[in-house]
Amino acid sequence: MKIHPQYNTMTITTDIALIGLAEEIQFGAGINRVALARRRPRAGVALIAGWGLLSEEPYQDTDLLHETQQEIWPNTECVKLLRKLPEGTFCSGEGRHGGYPSMGDSGSPLIVNGYLQIGLVSFKKIHLSRSVIVYTDIAYYYKWIAENARNVFCG
Repeated sequence: MKIHPQYNTMTITTDIALIGLAEEIQFGAGINRVALARRRPRAGVALIAGWGLLSEEPYQDTDLLHETQQEIWPNTECVKLLRKLPEGTFCSGEGRHGGYPSMGDSGSPLIVNGYLQIGLVSFKKIHLSRSVIVYTDIAYYYKWIAENARNVFCG
């Protein structure tokens, strides 16, 4: 496992880590690889999937993987609500069909075009909005990922 050396648990900044798996992933009909984005789209629709809570009030958990759409916001819109957006992050809100990442979805991938990972669920400020999510920007950390991926490779 490799945690970014500048990760800060208090401010939840530089929220990215890499982990190696002991066994090779068997790709098939329900399991596909993703490509990592070198540039993030400025706006549009993305898909998030995770095993987090289905409902926060009352708490309702699940053993199933769920997905929902997210609308990627331009950073100018993010800072209107959040005031300050940490470097290397962006935000999104509910898609057309509602739904958003919840407790337990941290680290889940945000995907566009069915294969391109643009973000990782980082945090949200519940007192401002349950549906506005801050993501770690994969493109921002692409170089760090590329330089450190071999360090966690177990093959």
